[in-house]
Amino acid sequence: MKTRDLAILLDRPKGAVYNRAFSLGLDHGYSRAWTAEEDLIVRIAHDGGISITDLAAALDRDPAIVSKRARSMGLPFAARLRRAPRTPRAGREPVTRASILAMAGPTDGP
Repeated sequence: MKTRDLAILLDRPKGAVYNRAFSLGLDHGYSRAWTAEEDLIVRIAHDGGISITDLAAALDRDPAIVSKRARSMGLPFAARLRRAPRTPRAGREPVTRASILAMAGPTDGP
C-alpha cells in the first residue's frame, strides 16, 4: 500500500506515517535497501534508453530516488547517449523488471 493511501486511511499526515514506520523499524518502501538485481536493472535500463519514470515504476520506487541511485552508480540518465522514447506512454508496452532484464540478452551459463 502506498504511504499516501495509508495516511488517508489512518487520517494522519504522510510524514507521520513515515516517522512511525521508521520508529518501528518497518520498511515502508521509500528508503528500502537496494538489491544487486535492482542495481543491474538500473544499469540495463540506462544503457537501453528506458526513461527514469518507467524505470521507477518497474522498480516500484520514486523517480527521484532511482535517479539519485543511478547518479551514485555513475549512470546519470540526463547525460546518456541513448535517450528515452518521446512517444506517449499510452501507446507503449509497460516496462517491467522482467522486460528490462530481458534487454540484457542471454547470459553465459556454467
